[in-house]
Amino acid sequence: MSCNFYFLRTGERRGSMYLWITKLSVASMLLAWIVFFNQSMLDAEQNKSPHYEKGVVRIATKGGKTGTINWKTRYITSKGIAVTTSNTTNSSQNRLLARRGAIVDAQRNLLETIDGVRIDSTTTVSDHMTNDEIRSNVKGTLKNFEIIDEKWNGEVYEITMHVPMGKIYKVFKKPENSALSDRKPAQPLKQEHTGLVIDARGLNLVPAIFVNIYKEDGVKICGPIHPVYRVSVKSINNVKEERIGTNPLRIAAKNTTGPNNVDLVVDKKNLKGMKQMLFGTDIFSKNRVVILID
Repeated sequence: MSCNFYFLRTGERRGSMYLWITKLSVASMLLAWIVFFNQSMLDAEQNKSPHYEKGVVRIATKGGKTGTINWKTRYITSKGIAVTTSNTTNSSQNRLLARRGAIVDAQRNLLETIDGVRIDSTTTVSDHMTNDEIRSNVKGTLKNFEIIDEKWNGEVYEITMHVPMGKIYKVFKKPENSALSDRKPAQPLKQEHTGLVIDARGLNLVPAIFVNIYKEDGVKICGPIHPVYRVSVKSINNVKEERIGTNPLRIAAKNTTGPNNVDLVVDKKNLKGMKQMLFGTDIFSKNRVVILID
């Protein structure tokens, strides 16, 4: 009797173990499906955004080509192509002529890409090119181009070049009235902040040279400010950069607003912190603002 009881109990244990393994397998398959489904939905949403490649905005040029602004590398990139038109059989000369043509084509495409860079929520660089000084300075940024790739197959020469985004930023001077628009809070500053970090990841924000910040009710509280953008996967508390100093105020944006998803909205809690900590400082006038994107 005791022997039969032993085998019965052993069989029960094995059955329970098999049932547990089966349940675990089903749960794992279900979890994998959920992760796959959510990732597919996320990818689908990202494809609707100008940031469908993280940190990269593609700009269609007038010639039907595409240039890119890569906010991770902080460069504007374009390609140029030229076909040899010389009748000479000298392959070295053909290659040299084609290369020169590809450089000219890449510079032209680079300028057209720069034309598409957003100045603010309603204008791009091209809208300001009627100003002789701006047009001259924008074209002058092309002197800073760097060739990062070139190919030659005997007939066609292809050049890829880029220029630093910072060179474009310096062309445009910040408008006035960028400070906080509300009155100074009654409470004195608790501590002196050295900069501002705004977390706009996940909002499909379109980077622009000038940005405004709004309340949830649509009232502007600050701007235009002249931030820089950083692609980051770090916690907002771990983001460090010289321009924001050692003690920046760190807040999260709630949403984007206005045309082209350029301007930001902050909630009441973050608005209160901005008023108490940043009013009267030179953080905005000295461009000590970093906006995180993904």
